[in-house]
Amino acid sequence: MTYDTQKQRRGVLAVRVSTTGQGIDGDSPEAQIEQGKRYASLHGIELVEILSYLESASGAVQPMQHVIDYAVNPKNNVKVVLIKSIDRFTRAGATAYDLLKCQLEPHDIDLEDMYGVINNTKVNTLEHLGMKYRWSVHTPITQN
Repeated sequence: MTYDTQKQRRGVLAVRVSTTGQGIDGDSPEAQIEQGKRYASLHGIELVEILSYLESASGAVQPMQHVIDYAVNPKNNVKVVLIKSIDRFTRAGATAYDLLKCQLEPHDIDLEDMYGVINNTKVNTLEHLGMKYRWSVHTPITQN
């Protein structure tokens, strides 16, 4: 599906590999960048920055925190953080994923993966009561 290029979103492409061997497996930074550029052009994303990291995302310090910090900086006017797949974002589990992703929500920045696993649909957990608060509306964690 091709998106309306008149409504382009400014985006940052986050590229991460945890080992140099991943380059042999077709998951190299170059391959991720090529895929990201192709995806962005088809989905109305103007890539304003490409941030690459060669480090594991399974530890307490998450390399994607740098991407989040870049994206939420108002001077960069980012509307979407693009990643190849959820395992390129973090491998530290649902808690780390949620902590990173939740930093984007107050800034109306979407996290989008090229496989369509991540869902940016907002859910109001109090909708059945006819109430809505800032804290009751969120994007659920995607489980796969």
